[in-house]
Amino acid sequence: TFFGCGVSGKKSLFSETPSCLLESSPKLDNFPKLSLCNTSFLAERKFPPSFTRTLRDIHETIGLPVTFDCGITGSEPIEVTWAKNNQEIRTGRKYQISYVDNIAYLTVLNIDNADSGTYTCHASNEVGKDSCTAQLSIKGID
Repeated sequence: TFFGCGVSGKKSLFSETPSCLLESSPKLDNFPKLSLCNTSFLAERKFPPSFTRTLRDIHETIGLPVTFDCGITGSEPIEVTWAKNNQEIRTGRKYQISYVDNIAYLTVLNIDNADSGTYTCHASNEVGKDSCTAQLSIKGID
């Protein structure tokens, strides 16, 4: 016995209602040729990360800490990483990194001349990625 099944349905942003149509072989005349079953379920829509507030350039004095922050929206989990001049940076003696309530933070401690450059926040999840950048310049450096 051969049964074929095709799935069709209307799709919306938040749900999908598929219908399964079963057809039997023409040789089975004593059995119904058609059977219809409807199934409803909620399909969660996933959103890529995007920035609701981007980084701002900072111009500050040597010896002070500076904090970059940006707002991120999208489907969780969102992975956040930071880079300086395209080189990934991590929490340690020089940097403090956190991601709390959809806000990503990077604090550069005790800034000096070597800390000037381009800082980038990268956000990614299973459906996409985004990034934003800002400059840190040190007062007194020409």
